[in-house]
Amino acid sequence: MTLDEAITYAIEGNALLFLGAGFSVGAENLAGRKFPLGSELCARLIEDGKIDVTEDSESDRKDLGYISERYLEKNTRQDILLFLKNEFTCKRYSDTHKTISLVQWKRIYTPNYDNIVESASLALGMGREVIDPDKRPSDVLQYNNSIIHMNGYIENVTEAKLDSTFKLLTSSYQRRTIPDSDWAISLHNDIRNAKCLIFIGYSLDYDLELQQIFAESRDIKDKCIFITWKPSRRALMNMQRFGVTEDIGVDGFAARLEAAIMTYHPVSREYELRCLKKIDVDN
Repeated sequence: MTLDEAITYAIEGNALLFLGAGFSVGAENLAGRKFPLGSELCARLIEDGKIDVTEDSESDRKDLGYISERYLEKNTRQDILLFLKNEFTCKRYSDTHKTISLVQWKRIYTPNYDNIVESASLALGMGREVIDPDKRPSDVLQYNNSIIHMNGYIENVTEAKLDSTFKLLTSSYQRRTIPDSDWAISLHNDIRNAKCLIFIGYSLDYDLELQQIFAESRDIKDKCIFITWKPSRRALMNMQRFGVTEDIGVDGFAARLEAAIMTYHPVSREYELRCLKKIDVDN
């Protein structure tokens, strides 16, 4: 699948969108700085919590569950909630985020905590149903154009959720994972029924849960487009296992999308059933 084909499907409402941390580039949080990418969150927790990491290894300093637990040794849960609110609540988004939010995505999946898409969508007069791990698939699958926060949502986080559905502390990561949950069924169905999957700022580098689900979808490689920006060799290898990569960054994708929206003309397509699957039975 080409990028132009994927964009057309997106405009027609037949595409899933997966947003990784890289999508936040160009946005500003309540603290007045960029949203943390990768191990930056650990570094900011260490700084804010005044954590002594002199005896910790480099890998431990980048372990979010471990650093979060260290943070709470000398700080309260209210402290960490305030920190999270400042780091992941959107104060300012870019035109790029508005352009991408304008599309009627079949559904949006993201491990991000932030509310960038929600903020940009509201500015466009679009409300999106926000789904976090506390909700059951049966309660929300009737909503199109919704956004599923797989690791929790910043506007819904509470002290209790830090130990359960908001994936931050070690205790929350030890709970039920996506492949073992009802959400896996929803995701499988969405992947099967969507015409394409577009990933922005989402490397799959350490997301083994999603890799397991994608590996079970036979035609996944014909559906996936990864929007990247100077990815590492490891990240590129992981992405190319599942689809095509386009190294144009989030701004480059938004520019292509905006141009396509301006020139798009609806095309009459043959009606097709999307929720049924042909099964051949050997006699």
